[in-house]
Amino acid sequence: MARLFLKEENERNFISDGYLVLPLLSEAEVKQLTELFSENYVSSEEGLVNFIRLESSEKRLALHFKIIEIVAPALNRYLKNYAFNVAHFISKTHRNSTEFRLHQDWTIVEESKYVSAQVWIALQHTNKTNGGLFLIKGSHRFFNNYRSGSCGIVFIDSTDDVKKHIIDIELEAGEALFYHNSLFHGSYPNQSATDRIACLCGIRQANAPMRYYHKNSDNLIEEYNITTQQLIEYLLLLEKGLVPDDMKPDLVQTHLYHQVDFDTHTFEKILRKRYTMI
Repeated sequence: MARLFLKEENERNFISDGYLVLPLLSEAEVKQLTELFSENYVSSEEGLVNFIRLESSEKRLALHFKIIEIVAPALNRYLKNYAFNVAHFISKTHRNSTEFRLHQDWTIVEESKYVSAQVWIALQHTNKTNGGLFLIKGSHRFFNNYRSGSCGIVFIDSTDDVKKHIIDIELEAGEALFYHNSLFHGSYPNQSATDRIACLCGIRQANAPMRYYHKNSDNLIEEYNITTQQLIEYLLLLEKGLVPDDMKPDLVQTHLYHQVDFDTHTFEKILRKRYTMI
């Protein structure tokens, strides 16, 4: 498998742990992103707001490219042979009092062959009190499962046993958490007086075809080629488990659905098996 990170140590830690924290953006670049967010969004929504779901698809695509212009030079200092999936903003409002439970992100590449990751960039100091992230180290290797609108994603409760293995991620403005799409992660309630804003960039190995995995009514997996533009344009439909008609010619193959059924109890058993701390 081709390396994603320039430095061997970063690659080794990312593959082993499923995540990596690195200093990424300068103060000026953080300011650029913050101003780009402020110029385009005034959210009246409460809670965890993913701005890729708001506004027109044309505006979202334009912002995707504007974010890349700011972020790509910094990422190029750490990564090689990579491509962007989608770049956008995400916030957790100060009116949010709920924890976003442990979960995985959508499968966007054939994970047995390629690597995809999220780059979560803090635009202000982010910690446990203002909606900071937490994760389970190494959990990207727990399950070989598909995640999508039709396949669904599983949420894991932070039970006492699970909490023993949770790692809190505290970031300064400009620092970034690189994490595998299949890594279990979540975010704390935002108990501060201000919204927590972050920039989220999906990336993959440059030679990895971008995919969407759809579970059909016959309990088969339909594997589609998908572009960034299609993902942005059709996200709301895909989240509902629907495949737009003009994506259907992009069907690559259909294969048996071998989804692993698991829940919090199963997750706890895996933690016991892998880590003797419980």
